[in-house]
Amino acid sequence: MNINHLRPCTEAAQWLETQPDIATAWNCCQRGDWMMWLLTKLPTPKEVSVTLACGLARSVLHLVPASEDRPRLAIEAAERWLAEPTEENRAAADAAADAADAADAAWDAARAIQADIIREMVSVEWVEGALK
Repeated sequence: MNINHLRPCTEAAQWLETQPDIATAWNCCQRGDWMMWLLTKLPTPKEVSVTLACGLARSVLHLVPASEDRPRLAIEAAERWLAEPTEENRAAADAAADAADAADAAWDAARAIQADIIREMVSVEWVEGALK
C-alpha cells in the first residue's frame, strides 16, 4: 500500500515498498516512531494517542535519572486527563508535558520497545481501515 500522499520520510517509504501489504508492514515494523507518525496522520482518537504516549513513556521511566520527576509527573497529569477530561486537567497535562520536554531522553530510549507497545494497542485492521 502506498502512503506517499501522507509524506513519510524517505527511509520509511523505501522500507514500506519492501512490504507486501500494510498488515505485514504493521506487524513487522520495528520502528515505533514510524508507527506513531502514521497514527498522527490518521483519524486516531485523542484518547488513543494519549494512552499510547503514556504507555511508551512509562515503559522507559527506568531510564530517567532518579532525581528527574518531570517525565513521571507529565505522565500522571496526562493519565488524570484521560480519567477525567476536564479543561483543568488538560491544562495541567500540557504544562507538565512542556516541563518534561527538557527531559526527553526517555523518548529516545523507547524506540527499541515502542513498536510492540503500539501493536498491542492499535490493531492492523484499524490501520488498514483508516488508510482506505
